Amino acid sequence: MSASGSSSDALSGLDFGARDVRRLTRGDVDAAVLRAAGLDDLVDRLSRQGAAASDAARRSVTAHLRERFGARDPHSGAILRVVFALLLLSVLPVGMLNGIRLGIENTVVPGAVVSVVVGAGVLAAVAAAGVQPLGRPVALQTTLLAVLLIAAAGAAWAPTGGWVRLAYLAGAAMGAAAALIVRIVRARGRSLTAAVDDGVEVAHLDAAAEIAAERDQMMADLAHELDGRPDVADLVQRRSAAIAELRSRGGTMAADEPGTPPGGYIIHEQTTLWIPPSRRP
Repeated sequence: MSASGSSSDALSGLDFGARDVRRLTRGDVDAAVLRAAGLDDLVDRLSRQGAAASDAARRSVTAHLRERFGARDPHSGAILRVVFALLLLSVLPVGMLNGIRLGIENTVVPGAVVSVVVGAGVLAAVAAAGVQPLGRPVALQTTLLAVLLIAAAGAAWAPTGGWVRLAYLAGAAMGAAAALIVRIVRARGRSLTAAVDDGVEVAHLDAAAEIAAERDQMMADLAHELDGRPDVADLVQRRSAAIAELRSRGGTMAADEPGTPPGGYIIHEQTTLWIPPSRRP
C-alpha cells in the first residue's frame, strides 16, 4: 500500500511516490516533510553529504584490510578471489566426466587438464600466503575445492588410464594438499588466525568510529542551520504525526524521536549505507 494519495491529514501533502508503506523509513518521512516545506535543497544536500561519508567509510574498510593483510585480505583479497574462481572451475571436471554417461565424447581429456590447472592454481595461491594464515572463507573454499577434485579423480579412475588418470589424480592431490596446508597453518598460528578471521569486524569498527564523528558534525551543522527557524517545532510535529499514521497502516519504521531535528534521520540513514545490511542496526 502506498502512502501517497492518502486522505489523512497527517499525510496530506507528503509525497512518497508509489512505495509500499512497509518499505518506508523515518528518513523517507523526514525528506517528505522537508520537501513539503520547500526545503528540497536541504534534503538533497544532506543526502549527498551522508552518501559521501558512507563511500568514504567503505574505502576506509578496504584500505584498512589491504594495509593489514595485503593479498590475504579476508574480505576481497587477491588470494580469496583466485581461490573462489578456482572453486567455480573445480566443478567442471566432474561435469565433463558426466559426459561419458551421456555418450558425449572428448570430455575426459579437457576435464583432466582443468583438474591439473585448478589443483596447481590453488596450491600456488595458498603458497603465496607463506606461513601467514588465510581467512575462514579460504579454508572453507579450499576444502570444497579439494572434495570436488577428489570426486573427479574417483569418477575418472575406471573410464580413464595412462596420463589422463594420473592428471586427475595429480589435480586431486594438489587440491587436497592446498586445503591441508591452509588448515595446518591456521591451527599453528591461532592468534594470527583469530586476527585474520576478525579482520573485517575490526575494520568496520574502526570505520564506524570515523563516520560517527563525521555524523556528529553533520548533525551539529544541521542544528546550527535550523537555529532560529520558526517552523522547526511544526516540522517535527508533522513528522511525528506522519510516522504514527504510517505505523498504524502497517509501517515497520521505529517511532519518531522528537529530539531528532528535521533532517536528522536523513543523515543517520545515509551515513549507515556503508554497513552491510546484515550488520545495520
